[in-house]
Amino acid sequence: MRSTTLASIFLLILLAFVFVQIRQYSPEKIPLPIPLPIPFPPTQSVKFGGWIQSVSYNNIWQATKETVDVELKTLDDLGVQIYSIHPNYDVFLRNDVDKIALLDYVFEQAKAKGKLVQISGAGAESWRANKITPSEFRRFYLERAEIYTKRWQPWAFEILQEPNGWMDFTNPKMTPKQWADLSAEVSAVIKKSNPSTVTLNAFIVSTDMNLWRDEVETMKLTLKDSNLDAVGFDIYGNAGQDDKTPLIEPYIPVIKQAGKKLWIPETWGRGGPMIKATGENAAADIAFAKHIVEWADKNEVEGLIWFFTMLFGSPENYTETFYGIKGVISG
Repeated sequence: MRSTTLASIFLLILLAFVFVQIRQYSPEKIPLPIPLPIPFPPTQSVKFGGWIQSVSYNNIWQATKETVDVELKTLDDLGVQIYSIHPNYDVFLRNDVDKIALLDYVFEQAKAKGKLVQISGAGAESWRANKITPSEFRRFYLERAEIYTKRWQPWAFEILQEPNGWMDFTNPKMTPKQWADLSAEVSAVIKKSNPSTVTLNAFIVSTDMNLWRDEVETMKLTLKDSNLDAVGFDIYGNAGQDDKTPLIEPYIPVIKQAGKKLWIPETWGRGGPMIKATGENAAADIAFAKHIVEWADKNEVEGLIWFFTMLFGSPENYTETFYGIKGVISG
């Protein structure tokens, strides 16, 4: 009897010891292996991209294959999935075969590297000084939408790019309804030429209430277009007093209810292009990048494009901004 009692006591002590050991080596206390790199992208929804300055707008006239290669390497080193270009339609109006070939080269490189390409069809830069009529603008847009889509089959096509501000090509200026009607016509041409191309419009988020009112009105009208896949907002500012994301918040439910994806086709902090690629505004750039990525992830943004990529420097001398944003992208 005594031996049985001692055995029971011994067994209880043994079980208590084992229990303590299990607690000490519970999963949360077992040393973990060295973590693997976070898969790109660090969020479920956001695809990151960068703007290729050299082949966009009037920069195309000075661009060479060498300058393009430098920019592509910079974006590749940054870790983006998307190349963004804003072709100048003057290249096609002039039938400049060398510059057209340079634009083709970007798409060839993207295909070879497994990158996506997003383009903006805004217009010809010569029209800023020599305005054309809205009817002429419509005719040329339907023309270039077909040319761009059939030639390049881009992953995404930005139809309206800040229509009530940046797209200042016509005299008289186009109204929100005219922009919305044109967008619907262009999206139909794009989908007919390449049904898989994502169609989107982009509106500048502005504290100029007159401009913002017209952008919002245009945006609401375009939501009726069944061929439009996404609504984008170009967001500039910083993570502090100049944060413009609250202006967008009331419209996100409306956009999603219409079945459209959310996009950020252009974004950057307050420094903008006036700050040289010296890293002098790096802290603000990086703080804004963290803020906008968190906001994009929370709101299930599909694509986010870093603008002013000249601030990243070059492969021989990347800036603090480059490394900071690379860190934001990689998680």
